Amino acid sequence: MPAPPAPVSTEAVIDHMGAFYQPVLQDAALTITPEYASALVRRFFDTRSPMAPYSDIPRTYLVLQRINLGLFAVMGRLNATANWRRIAEEIWPFRNGPPSTPIGEAEALWEQRRSRGGSALGRSA
Repeated sequence: MPAPPAPVSTEAVIDHMGAFYQPVLQDAALTITPEYASALVRRFFDTRSPMAPYSDIPRTYLVLQRINLGLFAVMGRLNATANWRRIAEEIWPFRNGPPSTPIGEAEALWEQRRSRGGSALGRSA
């Protein structure tokens, strides 16, 4: 959030920070391109932005911000395509969505076997 007093609107803050959440806003496949990832990095390191003087990221969140930017860079380099919303709903504990990827399906099967007392490999304990 902007440090007070910040002469920027709530909409400007949402626009600035919302870029990280764009991929999960729609329930549709989306490709993270190198251009998207690059634009995201530029947005957060643009010292000419109206948000720049008021963007105060606590040190504890700085590492997370760098991880997010790095992850977008990797996904952009791979031109990763997925339904990011469904993947997010799979892993968000407050949504507990159904599996939407082969990894999600494998994890669900593993969880099911584990909860029945079997081993994760499908053999009896």
